Amino acid sequence: LLYMAVYAITLYYLVHPAPSFSLSARALLAGLLAAHAIHNLFVFDNLVSYMFFLTTVAYVAYRAYPHTFKPSSSQASTAFTAGAPVVVIMLVAALYFVNGPGMATASTIINGIRPHEEGLAKNLEYFAMASERGGLGQQESREQLMQFALETLKSDKADQELKQQIVGFAIQQFRDEIAQNPGDARLRIFLGSFFRQLGDKENSLVELTKALELSPKKPT
Repeated sequence: LLYMAVYAITLYYLVHPAPSFSLSARALLAGLLAAHAIHNLFVFDNLVSYMFFLTTVAYVAYRAYPHTFKPSSSQASTAFTAGAPVVVIMLVAALYFVNGPGMATASTIINGIRPHEEGLAKNLEYFAMASERGGLGQQESREQLMQFALETLKSDKADQELKQQIVGFAIQQFRDEIAQNPGDARLRIFLGSFFRQLGDKENSLVELTKALELSPKKPT
């Protein structure tokens, strides 16, 4: 009911006070709300759709009652002007230190997937960098490493020694991931499936049994 009230109040603002919006503006903004409601029937709100939705809601609220959004005094404006540079610096720092490492890991994973003239050993080098970097993207890098290991086994571009090296490294890295997240049943399922595809039924059974213990009602 609270969520639906956001739609209801926004529509109310579109018609009251009436002079704030022309008929065409009301039709356009109501259409945006309707489009978002239809979108929610298939993919409920995520970060991107919330950005559009709440921007629309905020715009309607501002247009309906613009006087409530204006600074009450010059002091408020001065405080904003003084504080804005600090906020910008903090935002840039947060983007660099929070998002930067994750973006670097993502770039390294892509390099690990794409073909290289140096051969599959170069791919392994990139995956090793991504897996051992830590932080955001580490689990994804290790899952991609296991997929890469399975593809390597089917490839004729690597000798048996390199294949065993890649598979062994993938298993070791994923065991490290499980050690960091021992209660994650999904990781156990992933590793158990990996062992099964290698033909190692004994280790596969160990991991899948542990996954079942962690999450006995999980359909997978």
